[in-house]
Amino acid sequence: MSKGESIIAVYDVTVEDAAVEPVLTICREVGFDIEEDQIRDPDNKYYSVPISYDSKSTTLSFNRSDGRKPDEPVFSFVRMVYPERDTVNVDDNLEEIEAVFELICRFATGLQAEYIALFDSERRGSAVVPGDRPIADAIDRPPRLGVYSDAVLSELGGLEGLFETPPWYVAALGDGRTLVIESESPWEGWRPPTDAPYLERARFNEPDTDIDKTADETLDLSDPFAVFSAGDYGVDACVAREDIAAEFRNEDLRLVRVYVDDDRNLRRVADDTFVRNVVTQAGDDEQVVIEGMLADIPPEADDEEVMVSALLHGAVPPSFVRLNDPDGENVVARVLELDIETNKVDLLVSLGKAAQHDEGLDTRTIESALDTLADLDDAEAVDAYIRENLL
Repeated sequence: MSKGESIIAVYDVTVEDAAVEPVLTICREVGFDIEEDQIRDPDNKYYSVPISYDSKSTTLSFNRSDGRKPDEPVFSFVRMVYPERDTVNVDDNLEEIEAVFELICRFATGLQAEYIALFDSERRGSAVVPGDRPIADAIDRPPRLGVYSDAVLSELGGLEGLFETPPWYVAALGDGRTLVIESESPWEGWRPPTDAPYLERARFNEPDTDIDKTADETLDLSDPFAVFSAGDYGVDACVAREDIAAEFRNEDLRLVRVYVDDDRNLRRVADDTFVRNVVTQAGDDEQVVIEGMLADIPPEADDEEVMVSALLHGAVPPSFVRLNDPDGENVVARVLELDIETNKVDLLVSLGKAAQHDEGLDTRTIESALDTLADLDDAEAVDAYIRENLL
């Protein structure tokens, strides 16, 4: 087993170029203790701050120099719990492991990091360190645990382009960041969460196991148009093929009024152009569902008009997309028209789950609530209400 240091390096952030205080604020929020007497000159280009969690400690090392080389992270720290199989008991270090994992996730979103890599300084370290830009062209291979912005992940070929086999764990962190673990946990015997405040959604690539119900729910996929008959109308939330990513972003979503044709395709009400195929058997693989939407494109279809649906989660019911009148409104239309920061796909999934579990939110009640929110002028208040009551 390598005796090198296990390093977590954070590259290319946009929040105040990783000024010391924003980083330490995230540490405090996670529950780390800061040696305040060590914070003497936060404007120094080279800076280090000792931090600790319970009995484990590490040091945050900052490099905010204007002359920083591409392979030098904005800041990094040595992992507190380094699991050499013959010396470390995961059960004895569980809290520290989970705290470090949360710290990585919150650094990614709170600082808008383009790339975070966890690597061993003696094993594969140079392979995952970007010596140039763009990052995707500068690394020889992805790290065992990495966080990627949408742009970097797309340049690497998406999730399917990272490794030869599907990654063991994938989590959407929000703000266009995705955390990916290649195979087994970087902490032997520990499993990262699939339900946590700092995760939007997460899943394991283990379809034959029943270890985590939340992960199973995430893999419960379906096409809400699958039960429609030819001639039925609806509203779909679509993205262009080039915008397919680990997380569907609000700015990429398009409201498309459609109907089901005789070949079980969705076509635009406005001009009868082909949008996508209806998927009748979804399974539990997002990639398979997306491929199914594009499986049989008519020869006359315009490639620029072909899209895929972001409504993959089985919690989104047909009643949310159905229209009695092609110009009508429904839950999906109302959500897409809201001016909010909250991820709209996640909101639709949450509303669908509430409706399924009979929480007093049937489709009509949800539509009424969304109409009320749409009439409010304070966008921040709308987002706050959604976070507190609808997610």
